Amino acid sequence: MPIMPATKIASIEERMAKNLRRWLERKEMTQMEVAKKAKCSRATVTRMVNGRGFGIAVGTLNNVALALKIDIAELLR
Repeated sequence: MPIMPATKIASIEERMAKNLRRWLERKEMTQMEVAKKAKCSRATVTRMVNGRGFGIAVGTLNNVALALKIDIAELLR
């Protein structure tokens, strides 16, 4: 399996961070509220918001999306 270049990973992280910040604002939710509903730590949500989400499990991403009542694809667009 080929290794993804760091620049590509950074681009995905930045896009996810931007989308997550946008959805948090739209839904008027705090990082802590999302973390509780997603059953993950606030630190995990903070990592995602700050563009440091690489390595976070797909299940966690899905739980965050469900907590926001959006499709996971909305975080990755």
